[in-house]
Amino acid sequence: MSFRLAFVTLAIAVLMSWTGAVQADPPKAQDTKDREVLRFGLAADTNVSRQDKTTTHWNTMIELGQRERLDFIVIAGDIVNNAKDQQQWDRLKSLLRKHRFKVETVPGNHEVRIIHEDREDVFNRIYSLDRYEQATGVSVNRAFRYANAYFITFYSGGLERGDTGWADFLKEHLAYANADDSVDWVFVVDHLDPESISFPHAVPKFGGFDRAAIIEEAIADQPNLVWLSGDRSSRYRQTVGEKTSPRAEFIPRENRSIPGFWRFELYADGRLTAQIVNTDTQKKHALIEVPPAQEASPTR
Repeated sequence: MSFRLAFVTLAIAVLMSWTGAVQADPPKAQDTKDREVLRFGLAADTNVSRQDKTTTHWNTMIELGQRERLDFIVIAGDIVNNAKDQQQWDRLKSLLRKHRFKVETVPGNHEVRIIHEDREDVFNRIYSLDRYEQATGVSVNRAFRYANAYFITFYSGGLERGDTGWADFLKEHLAYANADDSVDWVFVVDHLDPESISFPHAVPKFGGFDRAAIIEEAIADQPNLVWLSGDRSSRYRQTVGEKTSPRAEFIPRENRSIPGFWRFELYADGRLTAQIVNTDTQKKHALIEVPPAQEASPTR
């Protein structure tokens, strides 16, 4: 651990002690299959249900990931179709344990279960992600490391009005990542893209939080950050932004109909590439490449 990381860790620990919150240590880096490159896939909208075709779709996606020699696939939300159906959660749990292949999960709005409803005020509904945590075995907000990549995942939909714990989690782990000289790229994974309306509690005019403004403030000075989302209604494009800022938003819009994913390759020198890979061999696959994070951000 560098001196800068140790200082930031201590500062965050002191701050969290004042607020009474429990602070976890930054994650340790996991090894990759190839020492020179991290390969992972981004998928979404698998919508596992009682229909057998969703299971077939899942298995095809995993087989494709194995052929591509990926270290893992991260599924950015809407993993099941109906959060109230326990049989769907049971099927997902079985699928996650069927293969030795690693799958990382992030909840979306389909994973959120309504546990109480006040019919007089839709914005006073209470939501829960307990079944998601039970089926996947991971917490809603979490961070993990592979090689020179730092992953921050969460659900920013808000489980009750004013719930911005995800934003604190994002800022906390951005501080950890920025203080670690071994991190070249930070990948933030949320089901929603930064400008999507997060119903029901992120609607400012109804007393909710301004999700887009919170995110923009948190990631404003992060040229080495890639936002990964899965919302099919997203308005973001599947390309890299301005050349001076390689931050990008990738959305797997076709995942529901065609088994596949975005394949990312992060090399030891910080170079990052992204390419669409799916079972439609007739489709032209787009390749995107951005320079190492050190070149993109001279101040790092």
